[in-house]
Amino acid sequence: MFTSITRRKFDKNGILLPNTFEPYVEEVRKLSKEMKVPLIDLNLKSRELVQQLGPEASKQLYVYIEPGKFTKLPKGKKDDTHLSADGATAIAQLASEGLREIKSPLAEYLVNSDFSNNSR
Repeated sequence: MFTSITRRKFDKNGILLPNTFEPYVEEVRKLSKEMKVPLIDLNLKSRELVQQLGPEASKQLYVYIEPGKFTKLPKGKKDDTHLSADGATAIAQLASEGLREIKSPLAEYLVNSDFSNNSR
């Protein structure tokens, strides 16, 4: 079982704020315990990653399109919820780490899953 990832929203001091997904995340954590199902807390893992990167560098994980780059988005786009390709790759890495941590049988299929060394 996985929790949802965090949204990217920092306060003026550069601290990542709790997000509106928290009630859902808590329900998944509770359900995991009740059903005795292993949990990979992507919310916690993604919060740690986003906080570590900070307000500027964490933008690379989310959909940030500069104005004028695409004709359909002349004003650009700043989306602190949905992931960029780099963000999806980083979250996939966190998920694969989580599968190894809980000793999931799926982990044996994660050969060479070090997404930080991708060749894009």
